[in-house]
Amino acid sequence: MLYMSGVYADAAKSMVDEFEEKTGAKVEVIDMPYTELHQKMLLDFTSGAGTYDVIDVASQWDGEFAPYLTDLQPYMEKDGVKAEDFIDNVIANSGKWQDKYIGIPNASTPQLFAYRTDIFPNGLPDTWEEYRAELKKVTKKDEGFYGAPFPELQDSLVVCLTMYFGLTVVHGRMKIGRLPLILPKPERL
Repeated sequence: MLYMSGVYADAAKSMVDEFEEKTGAKVEVIDMPYTELHQKMLLDFTSGAGTYDVIDVASQWDGEFAPYLTDLQPYMEKDGVKAEDFIDNVIANSGKWQDKYIGIPNASTPQLFAYRTDIFPNGLPDTWEEYRAELKKVTKKDEGFYGAPFPELQDSLVVCLTMYFGLTVVHGRMKIGRLPLILPKPERL
């Protein structure tokens, strides 16, 4: 089982004894620094080595790794794991890729959209268009006052998506970030 070093690997290691006792399966948790994790997994997948039975991965790699991963739907059904038991956006952004469940959420990073109540005393507008219009009204560039800490008003939606949903842009393609538990080899389950 390959995990990112730190709190995720430590948590997995803390559950090994109980899991082995309940299932009879032998588990070895291998922790890898985040900076090396992607390359390690990619080499394992593309070489077909099959070194790891279970991988816990930063979700921004879901789409890239999806062709190598097992559809977990049959295993979810077998074990009574229901997608509707998760918060909609958590399951959608933490293990589902192109209508295929390739991971089960085990961690989700909450994001916060903060705003100044003196600028928006009645709360935030309902749409991004209204929000941008309000920001333009209160922004006074000549005084160095900006309604939001984003680099450009036009880009504020992308910045907010990045902060709120973990949106990443790689080679011109947008991906919504997820952090799933991935099981790559069906024959090893």
